Amino acid sequence: LFLDETARKYLEYKKEIKFLKSSQSIEELEYSFAGRLGHGLYYVMKPLGFNWQMSFSLIPGFIAKEIVVGTIAVFYDRDEDKSLSEQLSEDDDFSGLKAFVFMIFTLLYIPCLSTVAVIKRETNSWKWAIFSMVYSLILAYSVGLIIYWVGRAVMLIV
Repeated sequence: LFLDETARKYLEYKKEIKFLKSSQSIEELEYSFAGRLGHGLYYVMKPLGFNWQMSFSLIPGFIAKEIVVGTIAVFYDRDEDKSLSEQLSEDDDFSGLKAFVFMIFTLLYIPCLSTVAVIKRETNSWKWAIFSMVYSLILAYSVGLIIYWVGRAVMLIV
């Protein structure tokens, strides 16, 4: 009986230490260069419902869209017992509507770096490469804004 109580307390302490380390690493990320950049972008992306983690994860996505998921995982993947999707579904900052808007925005925003380089090479002009980046960014923001606010309105009605 004594051993069971000691083992139970040990597991509780171990779980609490893990939680505290996780909280500390989240705080360290928040005040890192990435965190400060994400907080700066947050004010631009707030109308789309994005938090600072989502906002920052779009920056490395310019290199390759697949990196967005990995960057989100760095910010959110804290519990080894749960998958990333389970952790995101439990987070109030990452609702289904916000996740949908985030997916749409990620699909539509700035083409990846290799695509921009090909556009520049094929057109032999930076004008079209820059146009493709600006146009797709404006399109992604507009579509995301419409989907987010229409979705919020529908959720209020229902």
